Amino acid sequence: MNQRRDDYDVVLIGRLGIDLYSDDFGKPLDKAARFVKYVGGTVTNTAIGCARYGMRAALITRVSTDPLGKFAKDYLRDNGVDVSYIKEDPDALMGLVFAAIFPGKDPDFIFYRPKGEVADLRITKDDIPISVINGTKVLVITGTGLSAEPSLGANLHAVDLAANAGKTILFNLDWRPSTWSGVPDEDRIKRYKAVLDKSSIVIGGVPEWLAATGESSIDAAIDSIRGKEKRILIVTRGGEGTTVFYHGNAINTEAFKVNVLKTLGAGDAFLAAFLYGYLYLLKSGWEVGDVLKFASAAAAIVVTRHSCSEAMPTYDEVMQFLRERGEQLHGNAKPRHLT
Repeated sequence: MNQRRDDYDVVLIGRLGIDLYSDDFGKPLDKAARFVKYVGGTVTNTAIGCARYGMRAALITRVSTDPLGKFAKDYLRDNGVDVSYIKEDPDALMGLVFAAIFPGKDPDFIFYRPKGEVADLRITKDDIPISVINGTKVLVITGTGLSAEPSLGANLHAVDLAANAGKTILFNLDWRPSTWSGVPDEDRIKRYKAVLDKSSIVIGGVPEWLAATGESSIDAAIDSIRGKEKRILIVTRGGEGTTVFYHGNAINTEAFKVNVLKTLGAGDAFLAAFLYGYLYLLKSGWEVGDVLKFASAAAAIVVTRHSCSEAMPTYDEVMQFLRERGEQLHGNAKPRHLT
């Protein structure tokens, strides 16, 4: 049977912007003079990562009609992401991220996302095609998309459509404090809970879990998730590795030791690889622990590279990384769609 236009492995909704990363390593933003322009944004990086693994990914968002919007949309198209549902908005601006790179340390970065003007927060319910939600295996939603209207309503609408259609909903907590300025804590927690209650898979760092749930510890945050035994809950801890609560069982995976250039993009790479494992590797005889190693390897590769979007690895690159470190996988059959 021929694949319909709206048959996707993953449909993602949310942040598409421009990353400007310093090429003057070790210099703070007020001293750095040279920057490299990339396409960026959590779901954008994840979408590109999914496409690198041969998955069919589509992004629902908005872009400006200026050259930056064209650059972003063209880059996604050229890298295998379906841009059919990216609307060009003449009244919008692209969000910007400036980052200073300190090798081996966390970067300093500044978000420029003017409320009411940043393109990806201007999506509406009308931007969400029902056929696309019905035709995907996984819907990816982020916390940033809940931070302001009309994006909030659009995201909640998409979640309702996906839940009613029995789709897997993956919630990337993606908490950026600057994007939530002016929103009371109780409102933020209420918005997060509305999506948490309907999500099959949730991923975030410790601060994100605490912000999303209002709890004071990661254990309490995990315990607060209703029906947690039936969900996949992922806690990323940077260089300390990852803890995955997989249908009630806690699985710890160590981070690979590499020469870190910057930490940005690691979570996005992990998520793309995990999605690939969830949809394909487990069906090819891999075990859950192997999938987590694969995802951790993808994250390790990205932190050694300057960009986030361009740094997303392929299946062969991840497998080569694992072989070079002598990692033994219980299941290493190459998925059928890659053979």
